[in-house]
Amino acid sequence: MQNTMKKAAVITAAAAAVLVTVLRCLQYQGYFASYAVIALIVAALAAVFVLVLLGKGQQTAMRELSPPGRLPIAVSSLLAGGILAVLSLYDGWIWLRYQQTPPPNDHVVSSLDAVALFLTLAFGLLGGFFLIWLGISLAGGTFRRTSRLALAALAPVLWMWFRLVRYELSYASAVQVSQSFYDFVMQIFTLLFLFAFARYASGMGEKEDAAKNYRLLPAYALSTAILSISGSLTAVIVALTTGSGFYEAGRLAGFTDLGIGVFALCVAATMAFARPIPCPEELSGQGGTAEPDTPAPPETGQDVPSQEPEEAMPSAEEILREMRGDPRE
Repeated sequence: MQNTMKKAAVITAAAAAVLVTVLRCLQYQGYFASYAVIALIVAALAAVFVLVLLGKGQQTAMRELSPPGRLPIAVSSLLAGGILAVLSLYDGWIWLRYQQTPPPNDHVVSSLDAVALFLTLAFGLLGGFFLIWLGISLAGGTFRRTSRLALAALAPVLWMWFRLVRYELSYASAVQVSQSFYDFVMQIFTLLFLFAFARYASGMGEKEDAAKNYRLLPAYALSTAILSISGSLTAVIVALTTGSGFYEAGRLAGFTDLGIGVFALCVAATMAFARPIPCPEELSGQGGTAEPDTPAPPETGQDVPSQEPEEAMPSAEEILREMRGDPRE
C-alpha cells in the first residue's frame, strides 16, 4: 500500500509536468489566465505531497540499490552535471567577454549582484563536477559514502542558493505574481530537493530515523520535476514557435533546469520502483574468507573419523595357525 502510493505520486507528477507544459504554452498565446495555471500547479504539488506522505515508510538507501536500479540516477546525474558545468563555463565566458549576464538580469546591477553571480558560476561548476562524479561512481559500482562526499554534495545546494540570492537582488522579484511565481517556486523546490538529496546520498541522519529524515525527498524531487521540466520545455517551445527567446513568466528556466528536473524525476522514480539488495561490501563481509573446498570442522559431540590407514584383514589360514600354535612360526 505504501509503495503503491509512492508509485502513484511519480505517475501523477509526470502527467502533471506534461499538462502544465501544454497549458503554459497556451497561456503564452493568451488562451488561459495565468492564475488558472498557477492553481493547477498548486493542486499538482499538493497531490504529490499527500501521496508521498500516505506512502511513508523506510526509504531505500542508495548503497542498497542494485546496479540496474542505480542506472537511471547515474545517467540523469551525468546529464545534469554535464549541462550544469558546461553552461556555468559558458555563462562565465560571456560575462567576461561581452559583459552580459544570465537571467534574470542582462548585466550586473550592483556589486552584490556581481559577487552573487561569481559564486553562482563557481559553485555551478563544482556542482556539475560532483554530479558527473556521482553518475560515474553509481554506474561503475564504486560509490562509497565518505565525509568528502557529504561536503562535495553541498556544491549543487550552494549553486542554487546563490542563484536564488541573485534572483532576490534583481528587479525580477518585484514583478507581479503571475510572472514571478514560476521562477521563484521552481528555485525554492530545487533548493529543497538538492539539500535533501545531499543528505540522502551522504547518509546524514540515516542512523537516527531514515524514514523520517528522507520521507519528504520524493515530494521535493517530484515538485522540482513538475516545475523545472514544464518551465524549461515551455521556454524552448515558445522560442521555437515564436522565434523569440523571451518568456517573461519563466525567464530563469533553461537547459540546466531541464537536466535537474529529469534528475529529480529519476531519483523519485528509483526510490518508488527499484528493489533494494544488500550492497556488495555487506555480502563480502558476511561471506567470510573460508575456501570453498576446505572441509568444515566437526561439530562438538560428533565422531571424528580416523585418518590412519586401516590394517589388512587376516586370512582364515592365518587364524587357524595362530590357534594351533604352528611350530613353523
